[in-house]
Amino acid sequence: MLKKIFFAAVSFIGWILSPFTWWNDAFVNLPIAYLSANIINRLFANSFLSVFLVSYWLTNILGIVLMYVGASGLSPKGLLKNSFRAVLIAIIVYSVISAFLIWVKVIKPF
Repeated sequence: MLKKIFFAAVSFIGWILSPFTWWNDAFVNLPIAYLSANIINRLFANSFLSVFLVSYWLTNILGIVLMYVGASGLSPKGLLKNSFRAVLIAIIVYSVISAFLIWVKVIKPF
């Protein structure tokens, strides 16, 4: 029972970070990427854009991995059957939009 609760919690955290929800980028991954980029940019000047994009990708990848780990612990097969291509396209589109907004200084370090 405790094992199932653990894997369910891991899966839920992964779902929060994953690109499988319509709202997570605006309310979770982009703010985490923005905060990370600001912190690292204070240590290494002019690193905001690259750290922002890397942090954004890492939060999405971490979400997918956590969902996989959680699902593998809950299901006998342990495989997620979702459209990876659609998720990858969404991540790329958000990355391009974010990079453009940083480039035109709509999103900038504080």
